[in-house]
Amino acid sequence: MMELTGKIEKNDELVLSIETYNSSKLIEEGMTLNGLSNKSFKNEILSFTLNINENTASFSLAEGTGVYESTLSIPEEITRSIFHAIADKIQFRKNTPVYLVYWYGSDQKATNSLNGGDPSVFPEEIREAYFSIVYHVEWIDKKY
Repeated sequence: MMELTGKIEKNDELVLSIETYNSSKLIEEGMTLNGLSNKSFKNEILSFTLNINENTASFSLAEGTGVYESTLSIPEEITRSIFHAIADKIQFRKNTPVYLVYWYGSDQKATNSLNGGDPSVFPEEIREAYFSIVYHVEWIDKKY
């Protein structure tokens, strides 16, 4: 969950995305919520959920006007996994993605833990993971 305050101008857009990676390669953009432009936010909640059930991940994005849900399959080879969410207050910068939530798994007996760091930098641990699901937000120029 993230609290958002500010204004997205009419020529800008806030894009919320869920992406899936396998061995550092983007394999699926599971969900993208576009169209958040020309809108003011005052302590509004953006909510992200992720439920793992055997070999299926169910996830959602929620913004004041609705909830968007999707599912995907998780490789059977996953033996260990870690969930990580950023709880700090984040200052968005235009054209700089912010990586908020990660779930990543390994097909080995161990999984590297996430060291945190700059939320605008895609973590090396995720890049090296066997399989990962990443939630990120980006403030960009509106695409017409």
